[in-house]
Amino acid sequence: MSGKGGTGKTSLTAAVSMLLDSKVLVDCDVDAADLHLLLKPTIRKEFPFYGGKLASINEKKCIQCGRCVDVCRFNAITSDLKVISRFCEGCSACFYQCPNQAIEMLPKLTGVWYESETRGGTMVHARLNIAEDNSGKLVYEVKNYARKLANEQSIDLILVDGPPGIGCPAISSVTGSDFVVLVTEPTISAFHDVERLVGLVEHFHIPMGACINKCNVNSEIAVLMKEYFSQKGIAILAEIPYDRIFNESQLKGLTLIEMGNKDFPKLITDFWEKIKRQLIGKD
Repeated sequence: MSGKGGTGKTSLTAAVSMLLDSKVLVDCDVDAADLHLLLKPTIRKEFPFYGGKLASINEKKCIQCGRCVDVCRFNAITSDLKVISRFCEGCSACFYQCPNQAIEMLPKLTGVWYESETRGGTMVHARLNIAEDNSGKLVYEVKNYARKLANEQSIDLILVDGPPGIGCPAISSVTGSDFVVLVTEPTISAFHDVERLVGLVEHFHIPMGACINKCNVNSEIAVLMKEYFSQKGIAILAEIPYDRIFNESQLKGLTLIEMGNKDFPKLITDFWEKIKRQLIGKD
């Protein structure tokens, strides 16, 4: 997880996945998924996601009173009593105010989620349609399906690439986890955001560790971050210096492990070994 975007969590998730023989991968950043850019999945199954409702007017029952036009705050119903789907928020005000029960609220297709195969293993991921709500609910669907696959295949580990921030999708991603890896960078905004994320993870009483990526871009803030994590009892799992290999790997669609840099395989391996020790309670 990360309090802000662009800290490197997807790159690290993909790299760690290359070290594991048995796992299910999950991309919970359903608003702007990008794990597929590195792992190039082959889609095996596709599922619709109905995360909202859409008003529909039954012309046979409609008495043309215009009450629905008056109560709609989103201007989603025209003067000639047609529903503009892109404006409808699914609030149901028109449904409850219609005097002749001529309006029904229909399930609205707001996204899609997938079961795919990648060179890093089975992956569950999703795409929420532009400007749609209920990303937290879609994250729940994706994680729940990943658990189902893991149980069916007797897989003990689910590796989740979480979304940035502390909103609904982040909350849904964190809940039920055994361990959270905080991926941050030594900048003022990242420091502020990771503090908020720590508060969220603490609320759910989930153990966590931290990775400071781009650790050499601001040594002063890096020191403050390390002091903060120490005060919080949060183990530092890795300190990764800034390196253009992150950008190059994205452009080539390869993980850090596959890029051929002699330093990063050991760095990522050490990172994962520290996570494992945290998971099994040796640290």
